[in-house]
Amino acid sequence: MLDRIASRGEGAAAPRRHWGITSCVSGEGVSTVAVQLAAAAASSGGRPVLLVDANLARPSLDGVFGVPLGPGLTDVLVSGESPCAAIRSTATAHLSLLTAGTACEELADRCDQADLGKLLDALPADFELVVFDLPSADQRSLLARLARPLDGVLLVVGAEGISGEAVRRTERLLSERGLPLEGVLLNKSRDYVPSWLRSL
Repeated sequence: MLDRIASRGEGAAAPRRHWGITSCVSGEGVSTVAVQLAAAAASSGGRPVLLVDANLARPSLDGVFGVPLGPGLTDVLVSGESPCAAIRSTATAHLSLLTAGTACEELADRCDQADLGKLLDALPADFELVVFDLPSADQRSLLARLARPLDGVLLVVGAEGISGEAVRRTERLLSERGLPLEGVLLNKSRDYVPSWLRSL
C-alpha cells in the first residue's frame, strides 16, 4: 500500500503526495487507519510526513496526540494564513500533525469555502506524503470540497457493518463528483474477505 501511494506508476513525473481517507459512514475507523498509515510512512521512509485532521464534524486527532484543537486546518482556511505556524511535531519521528482547528463548525456550515487547493500549495514542499483524515461520504458536499484537490482517496470499509450495496453507492457518489477513488481498505475484519468486496 505504501509503495502504491508513494508513486504514480511507471513513467510518472512526480510522486502522489496528497491522499485522503474516508468511509461510507462515520465510525468505520478512518482516523485510526489515517494515523497508522501516516506513522508507517514516516517510519519506513525516513522523510517528513504530515497528517491532517479534515474530519470537521468529528475531529479526533488532537485527542489522539494530546494537543490543543487549534490553531489548525479550519483556522488556516478561514483566515488564509500560512499553515506552517499551525503544524505541530509529534512523538513519532518524521511525523507532523495539523489538527482540525477551532473553526470546524463555521467551516462545515460554509462548506463552499472548504477548499484545500490553496492549502496544498502553501504546505512546505519537504513533506513526502500528506494524509488527510476526511469526513465520511454521507457528508457529501463537504467531502467533495475537501477531497477534490487530492491525488487519491482511499475508502475504509468495516468488514461486518457495511453492505456491498452501500459501498457501491459510495463508489458511484465519489465517481460522480470527480473524486479520485484509488482503493478500498477492509477494516475490522476477522481474517476473511466478504464476497461482495471481491466483486468490486
